[in-house]
Amino acid sequence: MTKIFIPGETITTQEEFSAGKKTFAENGLIKASVLGEAVFDKTNRSVSISGHATETAGPGDIVFGRVAFVKDSMVVIDLVKGENGKKIGVTKGQLPVRNVAHGYISNLKSYFKTADSVKARIVDIKDGVTDLETKDKGLGVIMAFCSNCRNELKFSNDKLACFECGHVEQRKWFEQTNVGDDGPPRNNRFDRNGRGGDRRGGRSNDRRGGDRREGSGGRNFRNDSNNRRDNFRGGQR
Repeated sequence: MTKIFIPGETITTQEEFSAGKKTFAENGLIKASVLGEAVFDKTNRSVSISGHATETAGPGDIVFGRVAFVKDSMVVIDLVKGENGKKIGVTKGQLPVRNVAHGYISNLKSYFKTADSVKARIVDIKDGVTDLETKDKGLGVIMAFCSNCRNELKFSNDKLACFECGHVEQRKWFEQTNVGDDGPPRNNRFDRNGRGGDRRGGRSNDRRGGDRREGSGGRNFRNDSNNRRDNFRGGQR
């Protein structure tokens, strides 16, 4: 079976062969500079890569992928394609927590979830792994799904929310600039006007949250909350 070498992959050593077309020497090793099959010239003791040169994404290029899983200090991403039609040479990407955002990230699992679609920049390609970063605006999660109902989350009024069940989640969203644990506080609910925030509702300075006896304002508040929830979901089902 013919072996296809990817850019940066070691073909042989300089002790055995010299670098020919579409290859390069690095630290005593001969590596492929493009995607293709290795051709060994035993007469001239050189090795080349055959086939058409394919432009492959490298350091500084933008790539797209999907989150495979999230560790405490790293996001592992399966890379799918590069920007402007560039090919992916090394499909396994890793995003260290230090490369996620300019702000401090204490819990990486709050900013990325399995199956999120991600847009990232390549920092380096080494030892069969692509190092990524998403610090700048325009980079990060570009598609995510609700952890409760699995519907697609929508970005509205600086919140990433599910318009189906009202759940609000946190991500390193590509449109946000102030990302990190020192940024805006997280909310766990979202109403149809995008207000989010405290869902306890209508509390005054009274620590008991107002009179909750039957026939008082407390019952009216509960009814109003139910009405708002039904309106958000498009009416009772």
